[in-house]
Amino acid sequence: MADKKPLPQNIPLSLALREFDQKGLYLIFEDSTVLPLTENEVTNVARRYWEDPSKISPEVRKHDDFHPCTICPEAGNDVMCYTLRPVLPFLEDIDRYFSYDKVVAIYRGDEDRSFHIAESDMQNALQYICILSLLSYCRVGRQYRKYYHGVIPVMGLGPVVERICLNIYWLHKGDKTKIDTFLQQFQQDIAIISGNALKRLNLICQKDALLNAFYNMQVTVDLLAMKMDEVLNRAFQTSEEKG
Repeated sequence: MADKKPLPQNIPLSLALREFDQKGLYLIFEDSTVLPLTENEVTNVARRYWEDPSKISPEVRKHDDFHPCTICPEAGNDVMCYTLRPVLPFLEDIDRYFSYDKVVAIYRGDEDRSFHIAESDMQNALQYICILSLLSYCRVGRQYRKYYHGVIPVMGLGPVVERICLNIYWLHKGDKTKIDTFLQQFQQDIAIISGNALKRLNLICQKDALLNAFYNMQVTVDLLAMKMDEVLNRAFQTSEEKG
């Protein structure tokens, strides 16, 4: 379990930003409790969790549904899915909420030290830990890190899709053949990764917030695969109009 702490009472949020001093996501609930999901917190909590044999029984660790999926380089080895490693340690904190429960999400970046604040619901706020799972832990997903450059976890679905589309276009230098080939593989990999994560989480989750967050990750990739040209045309048209 993460170390949750209350936000200082009667302090305007704008004056309390010093409380959020590390890169990552902070969730603020209606009772002013803060759940830090910073990169350091996730790393430290996950390390303590996986080093404690009492957290997950040997039977669960060896269960087929928790083993790496078929496209993972670790497939066939006696290890647990890497995508779940930053997720399960926070399950006790996260799995008490439904997807529609309201939360204030604060994301602090490390490049410009800026804050991004949004009133959100849990399924959208938790996209941060899904993206972190995919890009930093999953043995297949981390090859896609560069395509998420500039994605801010508190963005809505539309801006996330647009940002990834523009990254894909730029990194493949606008080559339509290469883009189509990449999208096919990207969509296939994310479908397998998120689908297997959902299958595993369905076995242990009581509420739907985390499940819907992983499902939304797959929806994002499906949308950009279907609407790549439309999104790019709209983005470039908007840019020309502003210019």
